[in-house]
Amino acid sequence: MDTITFVDPRYYESAIGNYWPRVTTILEAYPKGEGFYSWLKATGKNADDMLTTAGEVGTKVHWGTQEYDSGTTLSWVSNSWNKDEWALLCKYADFCSYTNPEILLTESSMVSDVLQYGGTLDRVVNIDGVKILMDIKTSNYIYSQHWCQVAAYRQLLLEQDIKVDAVGILHLKAKTRKQSKSDSGYQGKGWTLDIKYDTSDDIQIFNKVYDLWRHENKDHVPGVKTLPSILQKTSNHE
Repeated sequence: MDTITFVDPRYYESAIGNYWPRVTTILEAYPKGEGFYSWLKATGKNADDMLTTAGEVGTKVHWGTQEYDSGTTLSWVSNSWNKDEWALLCKYADFCSYTNPEILLTESSMVSDVLQYGGTLDRVVNIDGVKILMDIKTSNYIYSQHWCQVAAYRQLLLEQDIKVDAVGILHLKAKTRKQSKSDSGYQGKGWTLDIKYDTSDDIQIFNKVYDLWRHENKDHVPGVKTLPSILQKTSNHE
């Protein structure tokens, strides 16, 4: 019988069959700060639904940016975007127009048996001669854990002998109003690309969070489900 195997989406399977957690799964052990938890309390029972909706928007916008970078023409009508999704894509297009990034890697998944984690990198870009590992964020705020995330991704790249000059977070819900650039990044109307060259502190924090995650999940085994890949009705009636 032909089968298909589903792996717990919080994990990646390595080339030798080991299962390692995603960077974002590990960073769930990192507190987001008082502001986030105050929002949870104020939002109450609707918080889970709002977080789910925000995640769905982020996934769709990420797909849209990938299509845009590939040269596909995006249309407000044909892809059934809502207003918020389309506004975020417009900010991404403005970012690209202003910085003219050369796309070196896009949506690249990596997993390491040495580092014992995996992740999917949004982009590696070259902007003004600087090679940047860039993560795209559609959240309302940027948290410290986001810098730990890109620092961990940088280690995954290094294991593949891919070096970057810096890491960056492209925030598509910034409060900025005009275009400008500096040594620490770029900005436009409603978006910022903050750049960090030294991630040594961030990777140290990530490693400590990973130690905490291991302690809290030492007995956890990722779920793996195997199901038939073809279903065909058979009749028992003569």
